[in-house]
Amino acid sequence: YDHRYQQLKKEIERYDRVAQEWQSRLTQENELTNQENVATVVSQLEQVPPEVGKAELLRWISKGRMDDAILLMSKMSETKLGKILKTFETDMELDTLHEIHERIIGGNSETEQLQKALDELNAVDGQS
Repeated sequence: YDHRYQQLKKEIERYDRVAQEWQSRLTQENELTNQENVATVVSQLEQVPPEVGKAELLRWISKGRMDDAILLMSKMSETKLGKILKTFETDMELDTLHEIHERIIGGNSETEQLQKALDELNAVDGQS
């Protein structure tokens, strides 16, 4: 009975390792696919006239996906992005551009997480 239990335990551990390996592979494949998809969209945005690129970015933002728009903008060549940004002229477009800049500077979740971690470290240092 104990031998069978040990054998079953080993098989479960082996199965768990295989499952974790597959999960890791799938996660890596998903990340790679996402990166390729972003690169494709960026390439397409860089090929259209600046007015069309601006309209497309504003469409992303109007759908509540400003972080995605910022990601796309961050991957574009400076020259192509500069041409798009020069088309932002109306007050509403300039307000949207300002919101984008605010989000880039301090509103993204990575910045907030890093600041929280720094605050926690400082709190621990203060207690020592």
